[in-house]
Amino acid sequence: MKRCPRCDINFSGEHDLCPLCASTLIGEGSTSPFPASLLLAPKQKVNHIVGALSVLIALVAILGGLYLQQNLWAISAELLALLLNYIFLRNVVMHSPNFLRIIQRYFLLILAIMLLLLAVTQQNVIATYIIPTICLVALITNGVLVIVFRDSFVKGYAKYLLYELVLGFLPLLLMVTGLVSWPYLAVISAVVSALLLVLLLILCRKQLTLEFKKLFSA
Repeated sequence: MKRCPRCDINFSGEHDLCPLCASTLIGEGSTSPFPASLLLAPKQKVNHIVGALSVLIALVAILGGLYLQQNLWAISAELLALLLNYIFLRNVVMHSPNFLRIIQRYFLLILAIMLLLLAVTQQNVIATYIIPTICLVALITNGVLVIVFRDSFVKGYAKYLLYELVLGFLPLLLMVTGLVSWPYLAVISAVVSALLLVLLLILCRKQLTLEFKKLFSA
């Protein structure tokens, strides 16, 4: 079996990189009992399912938009959001990049899509509930990952942590602009973002300082 020196986890099969952090595995790998073609088949099946679901949701979005008498720009924005989401998920399913990096990028993608929909539709529900909820999920997820992986997570994902610490205050900015009708989720998102920063300073201060110096000196 091979072992990841960063995560301290053993993996069976012919892996060269850690599925969690993408570090180079050490040791001798065991031969996989499944041919590559058999491993690819489930990915293609999942890709077809994701594609079918995306088409179904697109049809519902079109019919719902027509029923609610949304303008063409709003419906087009919803379809564009679905297309971007499908492209991202297809890349994840077919190419299996770093799992933790997938999570970080997916949070950023979903936030970007929601901001696009908010700009086009001007629906308060997006600013009041959806965006703060996404921020909270991202912040809590990163908090758990920091507790589990400590310095190794900060070393590999410092820039994503920085993005999401800043974006945790995005709902407050939307509240100031008057787009938020119920302020509590926006306030909670900002508080959780501040708590995550405190957690990072307590558990990973040296590594965090080092990585931020690298980011801002690049």
